[in-house]
Amino acid sequence: MSGAKGTKVTRSPEEQPDRNEPELFPVKGYLILNAVFWAYCVLQILALRFIFRDVMGLLFFFFVLGVGFTLVSIYDCLYDRIARKWDRQSRKDNHVE
Repeated sequence: MSGAKGTKVTRSPEEQPDRNEPELFPVKGYLILNAVFWAYCVLQILALRFIFRDVMGLLFFFFVLGVGFTLVSIYDCLYDRIARKWDRQSRKDNHVE
């Protein structure tokens, strides 16, 4: 057998996760939340169509609501990742000086 079982991988200090940093919300979680929200919008449209029969304005409303939620989710996901990277970089720069 190969002796790779007992070897330990060492990372540089900037690659090691800080124990004080909260974990990022996973991208898969954002996708699931968006799917659930879009399903909610579709269910609301179907339920209101059953009640009111005319849903012309409601289609536009729930479409804009869904698109807005998706855009905010994308912004939040990107912001979390970019802010984490900049925060690590600024901490690394402060420790060097």
